[in-house]
Amino acid sequence: MKTVLISNIGNRNIKYKGEEIPVKEKQFKTLTKYYWNDIDNLIENISIEILPNHINENVEKIYLFVTNQKDEKFNHQDTLYEGLIIQKKIKQDYQIDVELLEFEGNPSDENEISEVFSNHLKRIIGTHNNHFFVFNDAGGTTQMKIVIKNLLQYYLSEDKYQIVYSNQSDETRIVNRIYNKKYILLKTAIQFIKSYNYTGAEVILKEIDSEINLNPALIQYVNIAALRINFELLSVKKFLKQSSIAKTIRKNQLLQAYAQQKIANIDYIGFPNDYKEKSRNDIFEIASICQLYFKNKNYTLGVATYYRLCEEICQNFVEDNNKNYDLSKIGDREKFIANCYEIISQHYPNMQAKYGLPFQMAYTYIHCSEELKKVIKELMSTNSIMSGMRNKGIDLLRNKCFLAHKNEPVTLEKIDAVDPSFVEMRLPSIFKLLKLPDTNIYDTINEDIIKLFMQE
Repeated sequence: MKTVLISNIGNRNIKYKGEEIPVKEKQFKTLTKYYWNDIDNLIENISIEILPNHINENVEKIYLFVTNQKDEKFNHQDTLYEGLIIQKKIKQDYQIDVELLEFEGNPSDENEISEVFSNHLKRIIGTHNNHFFVFNDAGGTTQMKIVIKNLLQYYLSEDKYQIVYSNQSDETRIVNRIYNKKYILLKTAIQFIKSYNYTGAEVILKEIDSEINLNPALIQYVNIAALRINFELLSVKKFLKQSSIAKTIRKNQLLQAYAQQKIANIDYIGFPNDYKEKSRNDIFEIASICQLYFKNKNYTLGVATYYRLCEEICQNFVEDNNKNYDLSKIGDREKFIANCYEIISQHYPNMQAKYGLPFQMAYTYIHCSEELKKVIKELMSTNSIMSGMRNKGIDLLRNKCFLAHKNEPVTLEKIDAVDPSFVEMRLPSIFKLLKLPDTNIYDTINEDIIKLFMQE
């Protein structure tokens, strides 16, 4: 594959009559300018150092970054004229096109360098999009080298570039920045965790782990969080039983409680005794996810999950308190309506004999404890049928979103138009009645995960 060679130019890239050009006493720029002005007579006395180690038959174009600072107090070591000499010498000796990229800023300021170099590299990569890129990691300031390496890592995939190094003794090696990559990717993965994108974080961690072994507990915990937020309890339970599970994970109380369908570190003494333990756990999980979506202002998923929470609270009450009903079955739904319609119609004369959330809400409110009634009353106020406001209800917003029957977005403005108090007051009240902790469970999970990141 044709190659593009990129390099900074430092003060040791040429020799004159076999001797290095002195940098002391501010002579370097002055001398290289003198040689350049008489280059036709002096070119045979000049040799190029380091760069020839990376020039071969594949190199089609060379880009050299040279300095030419405007501030005369600091420009005595600038490499502009050295670069011009190298450009002419390479064209003469190798017949390869060389382009100089002049930098007039402070070569020790990463911000200045990044702003200029990023534009150069974007152009170079765009011009040579079918080429392989080689960067010579010798020459220029430390900051110039760091910036180019970081930019190449950002703009190119690993199979598109290589970092090489050689010194004036012609000792050549390939530079593998594996640990630099590790910590850049770890920082990216942390941002995914903070955004609750556990699947994205897991992909990044597995990429790192393929080259450098990470703490297995870190990847395992992120994997569990990804499963949990998707309600994959059985997969988590199976995963935690594996013999290869890290000791840190095996002993984690939060994860063990989840696998056993218990709610860790939460006082549920005051919660209604209307539910079996599994139902309490499922309600807690859905409510926590709903709380998280609203916290992140993801109102479409928040409203859809809230509707699912209403269903879970009411359907689980019916099933936990009636052995004869499995409401996932159509036949049991019909029996439920037939057996319960009479008593429900006494309390709600306008209620239709039709299976759905309003019918479940009515049944639950009639039969549940006084404490659970407080929750159901709040839920009813957000339902268009149970509230008596047929044209307004959070349920109607859910029905119109892309997750249900239409493709309308759910926005805060639409929620406020239905119930101005819903996001700021009613929903937090429901979560408080359900005894959710002040800190969302996924924020608690994130605290554990980020502690594991800090051990890398």
